[in-house]
Amino acid sequence: MQKKFTIGISLIAIYLVILFTVPSLVFEKSVTPIIAGITIIMVAVYVVLGLDILHRTIIVMFGAIISIVLAIILGSLYAEDSLHFVIESVDFNTIGLLLGMMILVAVLGETGVFHQIGIKLGKISKGNVWTLMVLLCTFTAVASMFVDNVTTILLMVPVTLSIMRTLGLNPFPFIVAQVLASNIGGSATLIGDPPNILIGSAAGIDFNSFLIYMGPTIAVTFVFSLLLLKLFFRNDLKNAQKIEQQEDIQDLMNRDENVIVTHHKGLLLKSMIVIVGVIILFSLQTITHLEVSIVAIGGAAALLVIARVPLEKILHEVDWATLLFFVGLFVIVGVAEHAGLINILANLAINITGGDPWLTL
Repeated sequence: MQKKFTIGISLIAIYLVILFTVPSLVFEKSVTPIIAGITIIMVAVYVVLGLDILHRTIIVMFGAIISIVLAIILGSLYAEDSLHFVIESVDFNTIGLLLGMMILVAVLGETGVFHQIGIKLGKISKGNVWTLMVLLCTFTAVASMFVDNVTTILLMVPVTLSIMRTLGLNPFPFIVAQVLASNIGGSATLIGDPPNILIGSAAGIDFNSFLIYMGPTIAVTFVFSLLLLKLFFRNDLKNAQKIEQQEDIQDLMNRDENVIVTHHKGLLLKSMIVIVGVIILFSLQTITHLEVSIVAIGGAAALLVIARVPLEKILHEVDWATLLFFVGLFVIVGVAEHAGLINILANLAINITGGDPWLTL
């Protein structure tokens, strides 16, 4: 911990030296107090996040409050305008999409369908660990295309752990592989990951265009990632390759994956109809001109009405900490943009690269 703290302080010191010297050399102007202050706050927030000594939501929310207070004290923002500024800073398209999809997945999770799919994938593999890893990664990547990767992992990891316990396998390689697959799959669509939503909102990119440009690249990346995983975990896979000769595989093959789903067929049908409808509306965004957040929240509201599931239970499954994390992050970045820090960094990047698009990227 002390080593991490020392590294963090050193990074802050280096960043501050760069901050106070580069602008004056490149732009021939000094750093204003608000720019210096918000820079210190941003660096401190990221360092503390890296040290992992507090929950990330607490860190970011505290940083957001300090940023607003600092802007008011230094006269960069009027106190009476602070609430309006916060509302303007938050990208509610991103927050709304995350909230809507979290509710949809929470209702779908009540059916036990993820458990069913996991067991079926285990049976299809017939105990071949490499086949099992490929199947789990493929499903995780596809699921992450339509659900944020954090939610996908939270739903899939318990299933994977259950399969690993049944087969007597070390779950570590499979969990790592699924986390990687989730991040790769989530990069393919506009709704797969919060940064994608931010990019789409800022650049005006619709669902289909994002998928057309990113899909092929992500597919190739996914295949190469599987090959790298096989190479990296070759010893683990080799040691477990004879799992089909063990009695454990019979335990998996004898498990009835339909037990949970059988009792929720009606809920599963309703959930799938709504989710498919939501995805279709996503793909028709160029025609409907509906924001993805409106579609997601509308679908969530419709499913809650027709599913008749306890609202308190579903809301308990929503990851409110993640939503608040992004709200705080939006506010911090909003203050940085208002102060002119983002503009300085953007111009600095352009000056360093000579305006070359590829080098700037």
